[in-house]
Formats: sequence, structure tokens, C-alpha cells
Amino acid sequence: MNMKKIWTLALAGAALAAAFPAGAQSTYTAGDLLLIFRNPGAPTADDLEVNVGRPSDLATGQLVPASVVQTEFGAIGTGAGEVTVGFSAVAANAPGTDGTLWLTRADTTPGSQPSVASAQQTYSSQNPVTQRIGNIGVGYNMGTAVSGSANAVTISGGDLDSYQTQGQQSVSAPNVINFNGYENVNPTKGGNIESVQDGSGNLYEALWKVPATTSPAGVATGASDTYLGYFTFKPSGEVDFTKPGEGVTPPTLAIALAPDQQHVIVSWSPAGNTLYSSTTLGPGSSWAAVGTNNPATLPASGAAQFFYVGK
Repeated sequence: MNMKKIWTLALAGAALAAAFPAGAQSTYTAGDLLLIFRNPGAPTADDLEVNVGRPSDLATGQLVPASVVQTEFGAIGTGAGEVTVGFSAVAANAPGTDGTLWLTRADTTPGSQPSVASAQQTYSSQNPVTQRIGNIGVGYNMGTAVSGSANAVTISGGDLDSYQTQGQQSVSAPNVINFNGYENVNPTKGGNIESVQDGSGNLYEALWKVPATTSPAGVATGASDTYLGYFTFKPSGEVDFTKPGEGVTPPTLAIALAPDQQHVIVSWSPAGNTLYSSTTLGPGSSWAAVGTNNPATLPASGAAQFFYVGK
């Protein structure tokens, strides 16, 4: 085994680690942020929805582990047996109130506020969107606990509450989510609400708080959109969130040759994570858990391996 090569691969394969505590289930309430995953190549297939709670409570770190997305969709990519996965996030205050939305827009400048905001609409346009988001939330209720009070649930593609139904998706045009035309997705109005992960690299989605330009009574509000940060949708299916001005510190991962010259010692921080290994990278790679014992002592023989630390 080439130790210098293993060291390089281990660092390249290091993944973001974040605390991911188990928690109780919760029910949807208006204003909860829903992370939406779907296969845009199969608009009638199941959706995956994850409730991460109030947008104001979001903290920098991991929101959804890769395992949750891969359990629903399998390997992400464009090869045989792999699928592409669309991602977006939405929230809304109760229908009939102020029409306030929280929406993602595709982001090409992660770490800085996009120059184009997220396309405020009038109350009469945004309120139908709040109703659709509310329906999605009702369909979401009482899913499987993911992290803290966040739940994940699979919604049937033919269900009234499925995302593509609410977005009026069709087989002929599955890639445009615009809530039946109520949200402007032109580039000058913020661009697409959804990004599609094909396994080739990170995708970024900016999160905006979007007040309606008029109140329910039709009075001009003069309110502006507020940039709240961005999501990173990784090729593995993992989703992280970063607040403005903050970053996520990756774990440290170190490899050293054991005194017997026949083993390597792999150590990492922070504690409480699992070490994974694979002999390949990219879509379709198979990652096996090495264990949580830190440090881990492994044989210094066989094929070169990639390592990462995560949940």
C-alpha cells in the first residue's frame, strides 16, 4: 500500500461532519421550512420531503444526511440504475394571512448574497403559493424522525400533496417548478426555484424570505426580500445549510503508520462520527462503515482506499 497516496486520498475524501442528534417526531405548522426532493425524470414518482422547522431557527451545519436521500432514490448520477434528484426548499405563513414565503433560488455565488433577489409577487399571486405549500406540509405530517424535530416522509407522486402535483408538473416539462405559474422563474427574477443534482458536483440554493408586495387588503408594503443563507446539495445527497458570514469547518482526518509497520492508524475529530471507506469515488461508489472507534487501526495492505468522516 502506498502510504503517501493513501494520505492524499483520505484528505480528498474527507466529508463534512456535523452533529446529527436523533429526536422526536413533529407535525407540520404553517411557516415550517420543507426541503423537497424528487426525480425530475419521473414526475409521477414519489417525492421525499423533510421538515426542518422554522427558517429563523436554521443553523450552519448538516440538515439531511446522504443516507436519507439515497434510501429513497438510490445512487445519484446519470449512469445505468442512477437517477437525478431535484432539490428545493419552501415555507409559507398560513394561507390568507400576509402571503409571506421562504423560497430557494439557484445560487452560483455561495458565500455571498446573489445579486438578483427572489421575485416578490403581489399578495394575490403569492397566496395561492402559500396554499400549495400548506398542502405539501399536510401531506408531510408524521414522517420518520431525521434530526431534532425534523421529519422525512415519502409522498406518492399521484397524491394531491405531492410537490410535482402542486407545481403542476408534467412528463413533457418536469424541470420547472413555479407553482402553476404563480412564481416568476425568469433569470431576472431570481431564476429556478429548484436545482437538479446529477452527481457531478455540489449545487447551491439561496434561501430568501419573500414578503408580498401588497398586503391582503391590497396596500403596498414596500418590504424587501431578505437573504438568509444557502444550501449545499452534495452529489451524495447530503444537504447542508450555511448562514451569511459563516462557514462549515470540515473534520480533521489523519493517517499514520503503526509501529509494527503492518497497520495504519486513522484518527479524526470531532468525536461522535463514523469513519467510512471506499475503493472508488464518484456516482455509484460504495461506502462502508469502518466504525466509530477513534482511532481506528487498519491493515496496511490491499487496494488504496478513500476515507471520510460523517454521520
